[in-house]
Amino acid sequence: MENDDFPTGWGEDLLTDFQHKAFANELWSFAHDSELTKLLSECDSLIFDTLLKVFPKPTEEANLGSLLFVNSHNHFRAAARLCMSGQCLPVYPTARACLETAVYGWYLITNPNMVKVWGNKPVDKEELRKWSQTFKFSSIVKLIGKEDPTSAKTFIELHQITIDFGAHPNAKSLWSNLLPHPENKELRRVNYMHSTGHLFDYTFNNMFDVGLGVLILIKLAHKTLDTDEDFIYKFNAIRSIAMSQRSLFKMKLTLSPNASL
Repeated sequence: MENDDFPTGWGEDLLTDFQHKAFANELWSFAHDSELTKLLSECDSLIFDTLLKVFPKPTEEANLGSLLFVNSHNHFRAAARLCMSGQCLPVYPTARACLETAVYGWYLITNPNMVKVWGNKPVDKEELRKWSQTFKFSSIVKLIGKEDPTSAKTFIELHQITIDFGAHPNAKSLWSNLLPHPENKELRRVNYMHSTGHLFDYTFNNMFDVGLGVLILIKLAHKTLDTDEDFIYKFNAIRSIAMSQRSLFKMKLTLSPNASL
């Protein structure tokens, strides 16, 4: 990237210098981790194309759930950029928002009578408690479980992973940005971006799972996709490749059992 491509002063302060390096990492990931980035891209394209298929036409009644799926896709793209730049820690809060927003999208589309209820958050303390329980992530996933128990279990597991790895402050994510010092292995240095390593690979694999989760939720919300051969073919292809990538990652962990995320 030539300096002429950027405005005067870009990269001369700490923030834009960091952003410049983050973007350079995205380009590096695209060039060197082509299988991983290609799979992220295919997942993104299928989410986008599927939303175009199922989004209400101008003559149809709109549902806020459709907009929630759009917002979920926005979160997915943001998390994908963070992932490709090697900013593993903030991927997880964004991935959590992606998953939660899609779950709410499913709920409002399949329960249109709840749209107004969701949009009118009560002030009364007792009514607010009931409202919060109704629109709790785990409460909605329980409803999904009545239709698709396997996917519901996966959503709970994915949600917990995002929390454990950074969506909530906790011990598991505390050391994510500390790496061994190159000149003294007993020391640690702070590094916000990871270009390699188990955390980098694990985060990519987690993003595939979140993307597939969003696609499953869109499918559950729109029954026409059950017979959409193009969607089914592309979804199965992405899932198959994602499973292969997960197997490769597990093999890496087996070959270096003392390594940690």
